[in-house]
Amino acid sequence: MAATNAETEGTDKAVYEVHGSWSQHVWSWTRSPHHALHVVRYEDMLAEPQKTFAAMAQHLRLASTRRNLARAIERSSFARLKAQEREKGFRERPPHADQDFFREGRAG
Repeated sequence: MAATNAETEGTDKAVYEVHGSWSQHVWSWTRSPHHALHVVRYEDMLAEPQKTFAAMAQHLRLASTRRNLARAIERSSFARLKAQEREKGFRERPPHADQDFFREGRAG
């Protein structure tokens, strides 16, 4: 995620992919504003969860109540995700990783 122009090798089971750095990745889908795009930053979810989740719900045209938002926030909390990974695993975790995918859950 920190390597500019990062790419993967093609194999007999996977195609060659260009990933780029995280900044390149974000730029690729935010460079042209579009009404269907709603950017959500992890830092904002931590700092202002009610406001951030309400804006997501509004963008998705979901009816939201304070109770529904509170449940969504709790169910997507870092602690909940980490516990689920420990219990059931996490598909996106690379097989060679020597630590959990959900490690710290903090901004910065």
